[in-house]
Amino acid sequence: MKKLIMSKTLIFLFVFSFINVFIKFFGGSNTLIGVTVVTAMLMFLERDLTIEPIKNTFKLLGINVFLGVLSFLAVQNIGLGVVANFTALFVVGYLFTYDLKRPMYIAFGLQYLFMVGSPVSANEFPVRLLSLAFGALCIMIPQFLVNKNKLEKSSKKIFISTSEDILTKIRNIKENKNIEEINLKIENNINSLKKMLYDNRKDEFYLNDSAIDILNMGLSLERISLILDNYYDKKMNNNASDLNNKNQEICLDIMESEIKKLKLYIEKEELIEYDINLDEIEDINLCEFYIVLNNIHDYFDEYKKRKNTKSEKLYTGNLQIPSNFKISNIHMRGLSKESIRFSYAIKVALAGAISGFIMDYFNLSEGRWIMFTIFSVIQPYSENCIIKSKKRIQGTLVGGTMIFILFSIIKDPSARGIIIVLAGYLGSYTTDYRDSMIFNTMSAIGSAAMIGSVSILFINRILFVLLGIAIGLVVNKFILPYDIKKGYKYLVDMYERVNLEMIEEINLCIKSKHNNYKMKNLLLVPGLIEDRMSLMGINDKEQKHFIKEQKHLTSSIYNLYVNIATNKIKDNDFNEMLKESNCISECEEVKDVIIDSIKNTEDIGTKVACKNLLQILNSLNNKEQKITV
Repeated sequence: MKKLIMSKTLIFLFVFSFINVFIKFFGGSNTLIGVTVVTAMLMFLERDLTIEPIKNTFKLLGINVFLGVLSFLAVQNIGLGVVANFTALFVVGYLFTYDLKRPMYIAFGLQYLFMVGSPVSANEFPVRLLSLAFGALCIMIPQFLVNKNKLEKSSKKIFISTSEDILTKIRNIKENKNIEEINLKIENNINSLKKMLYDNRKDEFYLNDSAIDILNMGLSLERISLILDNYYDKKMNNNASDLNNKNQEICLDIMESEIKKLKLYIEKEELIEYDINLDEIEDINLCEFYIVLNNIHDYFDEYKKRKNTKSEKLYTGNLQIPSNFKISNIHMRGLSKESIRFSYAIKVALAGAISGFIMDYFNLSEGRWIMFTIFSVIQPYSENCIIKSKKRIQGTLVGGTMIFILFSIIKDPSARGIIIVLAGYLGSYTTDYRDSMIFNTMSAIGSAAMIGSVSILFINRILFVLLGIAIGLVVNKFILPYDIKKGYKYLVDMYERVNLEMIEEINLCIKSKHNNYKMKNLLLVPGLIEDRMSLMGINDKEQKHFIKEQKHLTSSIYNLYVNIATNKIKDNDFNEMLKESNCISECEEVKDVIIDSIKNTEDIGTKVACKNLLQILNSLNNKEQKITV
């Protein structure tokens, strides 16, 4: 609790100080721009923008100036205002809403609405543009303080933490304890690593060599966790023989010992030798464990060499970015009524244009509260619009009542100012939207009441919030409705589509025509999909089963791809079978041969590759009774 109070207080003091400095430089008319700049500054810290700092700075500069120009045009006349408001909010809604990542539209949307609600004259307009340009630079400066080398620093912590979790998982399996909670911890760790890597792509596609090593290590640790699931499933099988149980205990003991060494190796970065003869191992899961463990050591050794020599190559050859990964094509695909980005952008733009028209037509002095309400309650998913509307009404009534009572008792301007500041500070502790709205309402009405009537402002606030909610709910219901069910189906389809694309890369890898960067990009996507699904709040058995099945499929695809790409399959017959097949799915016809290879081949790499291929085929066929090995 003490740390929470300290951190919240420091952030509040920083925000308060920053806004005051901003006012001194750019004047009181741009106060609210300072508020949104510091909001964006803190919000964007969760994204690493340092991989392309110049490019990202110009992007932020461009969007800020663009919104500044449109906000100036919007207040010139009603007709121009409708067009400008629609355009600005559509651009913000579309550019900063993502299929897989958390949306980032709040700061830019509020910034535009603040500028429309607090217009400046033509003489003051250059200063406003200057404040927006300065704001773009301010967003980037903390990036170098917080996010520089973030991947390197955070990845090591994740690897150590995941190793500890894997050890806990092994102990739980030995003791017949549930592993669901520890699995979730491991998944969250690896997914957080994937999100960082996703932000570290140049041109939103290329990863440097060190980042690829980090990705490979993360995926390999995830693979070890999934290998352990096989032992857990067998443990839960009461029909397992005593001999099998004993062999399983021996395998788990060996794995536990090796993971302890690996954790020490990652912590100390000192090479730890292990001597094992894979040919003497009968358990195929243990064989695969050692192959994956050996891969981790190789990846980590390469990573250390690059770090020590500061050699981080980024591909600059003739390899073209595949069309479906090009930014222009991604944006074009998003311009569809089936896209959540397009749906949200149209809704917020249309509702914003309507509310702006009402504000201008009736010349409402506090009409900006209608626009703020609309921007707040309209959400990408329809269900969230209804939830937020209810909470905004509740928060407005409670906050308005509180500030009305306090200001009715306290008349001194200085004391009132303290109440406003205190409301802003206490609001930083809230996590629920309703509670946040209580303090926001107190700050908004309190600030306006310093030069007006608190009772009139309280009534206006309630009326404008209700009007904004009414507009928002109507637009949300009838204009391109997009609910969680539709979003979930889109993610399910995307997950399956990504795995099929990865299988196609294996087909190309067999013919030495694969694109390694494309494969790495595809491997990042499942983690983002899983995170997005968790944010939807759908945690039923069907979703958990789907994610588990797809995760195992993705991991098997990755492992087979690595074995083929690194030429670890030494069995000539198996290699010939792969080359003669036009695609992996055709191997279904020779499944019996693959099963025989697992039992009879002496090459461990081939044995594991056959196992991975069999797992892929089983998943593709989606059979209830799957072949097990």
